[in-house]
Amino acid sequence: MKNRGFSIIEMIVIIAVMGIFLGIITASPMLMDGNRVKACADEIVSVMEKVRMATLGKDEVKLKLSKEPEKPAKVLITTKVAGRAPEEETFNLSGEKVDIYYSKDGVNEIILGADGIEIEFNRSSGALVSDIRTITVRKGTRSRVIRIYKETGKVVTE
Repeated sequence: MKNRGFSIIEMIVIIAVMGIFLGIITASPMLMDGNRVKACADEIVSVMEKVRMATLGKDEVKLKLSKEPEKPAKVLITTKVAGRAPEEETFNLSGEKVDIYYSKDGVNEIILGADGIEIEFNRSSGALVSDIRTITVRKGTRSRVIRIYKETGKVVTE
C-alpha cells in the first residue's frame, strides 16, 4: 500500500518548527530596540559623568544635548578655563532611531528637540545646577530612565 499523505505527527513537527522560527523572527527587532535604547542611555550617562567630573576640576563645563528627528542625538561639551579660550567638543550618540525625552519635575516628559537642553554641575560640590530631573530614552516598548539627583549630581539609570 502506498502512503501519499502526511501523518499527524509530521504535521505537528512542521507546525512546531514554524512556530520556533516565527518566535525568533519577531523577537529579533525587539531585542535590537532594547540594545539601541541601552546603548544610547549608557552613552548619555557616561557623558554626564564625564562632564560632572570635569566640572570639579575646571572653571566651567557645560553639556548641551539635542536631537533632530530621525538623526542621532548630538552632544556639545563646552569647557571654559580662566585665561584660555573656551574649548568645544561635539559628537553624535548612537541610537539615531530612538526618541529622547526630558523632565524638569520627574513626571511631565518633553521630547528633546533641536534646541536641546543644557546640563551643568556645581564646581565645588558636583551638584546639579540645571533643572532637568530625568532623561528617558525610548524606542517602541523599550525605555531607559536616567535620573539625576540635584543635591549630589549623581546620575543613575533605571
